[in-house]
Amino acid sequence: MAYGVLAAGVVGGKVTPLTEEQAAARIKEPAETIWVHATVAPNTDVPTWLRESLGKCPLTMHDWSYSHTRAGVEQRNGTLAFLCVIPKPAEEVEYLHMGVFVAPNRIITVSRHDCRSIRELFDSWLDDPEDMGTDVAGVLHGILDSVVDDHFPVLDALHARAEVLEDKVYEIGRLDPTAPLALKREFLTLRKQISPLRDTLNGLIRFGPPLIPSARLPEFNDVLNHALRISENADLGRDIVSSIMDAQLGVVSARLNEVMRTLTVLSTLLMVCSLISGIYGMNFKYMPELEWQYGYPFAIMLMVVACVIVVLLFKRRKWL
Repeated sequence: MAYGVLAAGVVGGKVTPLTEEQAAARIKEPAETIWVHATVAPNTDVPTWLRESLGKCPLTMHDWSYSHTRAGVEQRNGTLAFLCVIPKPAEEVEYLHMGVFVAPNRIITVSRHDCRSIRELFDSWLDDPEDMGTDVAGVLHGILDSVVDDHFPVLDALHARAEVLEDKVYEIGRLDPTAPLALKREFLTLRKQISPLRDTLNGLIRFGPPLIPSARLPEFNDVLNHALRISENADLGRDIVSSIMDAQLGVVSARLNEVMRTLTVLSTLLMVCSLISGIYGMNFKYMPELEWQYGYPFAIMLMVVACVIVVLLFKRRKWL
């Protein structure tokens, strides 16, 4: 099968799982709340019985089909629709696109890949419907709250990696020079994914009734605050990584200065020795040291004494 469907609806105040046939029959004119989540494989059309409901917001449907993340809410034909992304934690985080279509007593979510958090939320709604509520606004709040909260583990993992880099930045040879740049790029990606969702939450709060009752707006404001917190912490993480990169460059520069200072001292000592040996190596006929029995040991001792004097002068000036 090119798609999978999870469906449940409120029947007599209780949430009951529905088969695909039952969902197809109820989705057109639902008397009570119904939630359908469809997982449609890439390059595959959505089921025919869902196409009419999703087609009421063609812009959102088009963007979802091509995995575009468009900020904002489309409102037409009595339906609200928007796109969001769900992070899938892994060695390299993958962001899964999901479309959400909301109408009176009807909410449809569609994704191209299996979303574990949505399946868990769906099971939670079946087991304890009172937690989310049995109205569309309650289900929508539960979905958005779950999607936003899924970004926190990703954010925490990125900050943990930043702390590891901070600990390694002053350890010689331990920090991969490409690691901070890669981490900064991941913080930027996280912010790019959460920003459209933040704008979408603003739009939902602005539209408000009738799909979202006024009594539910504080709950959506809470989710918006969570999204703002993620966005701000992503910016903070980028600043931290930028500071790590600056510190890394400073450490490299300091180590280079240390090496250059050591080489300068060695060069100075060799220059003193070369001066003395050069003078004694000149082939002039009239040089008193040429016939002196202790000329060679004297030259060596003179080099040693000169080097010691140079080292003492460097230490006095705190160059060593």
